Amino acid sequence: MPRVPPGYKGPQDTTGGTPSDPATPATPGLPEGPATPGGPATPTAPALPDASGLPHHAVTPVQFETAPASWQLWWYLNRDTYLRRYLDTPSVSFTDGPAAIDASARLSHNNAPTENSTTLNALIDALHTGNAAVAPAALEALARCQADVPSEYWQQQLQARTSLSSQAIISLGLSRSPQALELLFDILKDGGAGRKALSKNRIPNRLRMEAAFALGAFGAQRGREMLNGMVADRLAEFLVFDVNAAPDLQRAAALSLAMMRPNRPQAIAEKLMRLMDEKSRPLDLQLQLPVAIAKLLEKVPSENSVKQEVLLRCWHLFQNKRNEPAMRLSAIQAIGLLADAEGPHGASMVDELKKTYSNDRNRNLRNHSLMALAYIGGRVGPEAPIVEKEILPFLLKAVRKGNKEAQSWAALSIGVMGANARELGYSQFSAPVDMALLDAFANEKSPSNRAALALSLALMEYRTASETLHTALHDTHQVDLLAYLCTSLGMLGETTCRGDFLDLISKGNVQVQLVHASSEALAMLGGTGSVDQLIPILLGENGNSMQAQAAAAFALRNFPEKKAEKALAKVLLNPDSNVWVARECCATLGVFGSDVQEMLRSRFASNLNTWVLPADLEGPEGILERL
Repeated sequence: MPRVPPGYKGPQDTTGGTPSDPATPATPGLPEGPATPGGPATPTAPALPDASGLPHHAVTPVQFETAPASWQLWWYLNRDTYLRRYLDTPSVSFTDGPAAIDASARLSHNNAPTENSTTLNALIDALHTGNAAVAPAALEALARCQADVPSEYWQQQLQARTSLSSQAIISLGLSRSPQALELLFDILKDGGAGRKALSKNRIPNRLRMEAAFALGAFGAQRGREMLNGMVADRLAEFLVFDVNAAPDLQRAAALSLAMMRPNRPQAIAEKLMRLMDEKSRPLDLQLQLPVAIAKLLEKVPSENSVKQEVLLRCWHLFQNKRNEPAMRLSAIQAIGLLADAEGPHGASMVDELKKTYSNDRNRNLRNHSLMALAYIGGRVGPEAPIVEKEILPFLLKAVRKGNKEAQSWAALSIGVMGANARELGYSQFSAPVDMALLDAFANEKSPSNRAALALSLALMEYRTASETLHTALHDTHQVDLLAYLCTSLGMLGETTCRGDFLDLISKGNVQVQLVHASSEALAMLGGTGSVDQLIPILLGENGNSMQAQAAAAFALRNFPEKKAEKALAKVLLNPDSNVWVARECCATLGVFGSDVQEMLRSRFASNLNTWVLPADLEGPEGILERL
């Protein structure tokens, strides 16, 4: 059994007195701002609320109209939905022999909480004796690993380490401790117990939002349906009854609810529907509700009366052109999640979405109408008449003749439609569709459009495209395109790229985005040789730079093997290890202790309204980067 963490005082009142274990101050001389390309970014302070209660970097509806969501943002928010199958079942075609074939085939990302006392002790040491850059990652990793420590320990971190309060709140949700739920709800409501735990006279909205997301993280766990349903009910009650809560708190609660997948989604959806009629509610919440409700009901049978009512209400929101464009966009996204192409209103909805793309002046609405068509078509398959005659030809025409931005949205939409249809057991699209996308990629000059086309070819699993994409990987120096090419080639199982991916990781002088993409692509290829080549880089045995070591630590999170865990713990236990490498080691060990849903980060924003997300969910302090 691992030892009890130092500083744990036993089950007692943690309020009052001097904290026994103050946060470790930052080490002088650490870099400020972004780290050297290829290394981890230096944490930055989260934006503080201004007088309005909104963070300084929040996106307002007016700003939204001038800063439309890109397809890259859509992919960022939804990528794990589509990468999951490739990471869960990596290619085994690259092997070192029969034994490697067997080992690679057995490799699974269905991790179990770690019971390795050496690993847990290394994380505890990193939390209590490490640098301030390492401590938050260690705290999160302990929570993910379900460390065998009393639940009060997590609560003590709220007070004893005030600089880690935000991370400690998230860790309460990740720790799977039922006792933590009451405290999280009290923090959300700015209650007395929450104020005592945080040693604050008033809990800032930012920390209350963290509590909402932490409750969402708890509720997103599997195997605890009854408890998760209770959490969802109470969050819904908070939204219904705390009418004066700050707009960002109401939005965070709705977002977390949608991601919980509660066991009674219709009941929660009906509670949220009542809020749609309360026009006094803040616009932040009003814009979130259509998609949040749609996400709750996405898997409910199409004939369900609640689902039909929500669909029709969203349809009326979309058709009313006097509504805010942002509200119409939320309705478009909800329609894409709910509409049945072969249902009584399917044909008219498809026709109206096509008209929106052709005629509407708002490019957000035009672009998202293409993705909504893809979702609708994916649910009935490529052989359905409405797909074959209406949706697919329309999207292909947009790829060939649309403007620059529309071409990328249309290309990705075709890939998403193909991937969604395949997951439901439908046949693939015909070869001419794949060939049309490959021809468009070969003749396209825009890096953004080429990236979208590459992802589409991968989503369609058109393996004939591998050679063309591999050639492009060597011919381009544009970072975003390189990253998307890595992801696409990994999804296609192009094992001849394994050396390219390892090279990008071991160089250590490439941007973080490219390191992450090449690491995931390497994991999609499977095989046991990758781990054996990453461990020496992590340990710096060949004189690798700090950036390369940190990149290797990140890459290993996709290979949950005992020898990788041992190497990561070794780095943490070495007092001479670079703090940024140690920070990545903590994060990876936390991933090793998580189940598959958490391991793939289960993007909280999956399929949710993109206008409200970037400010809350992206970047070094964004919730997506911490869950």
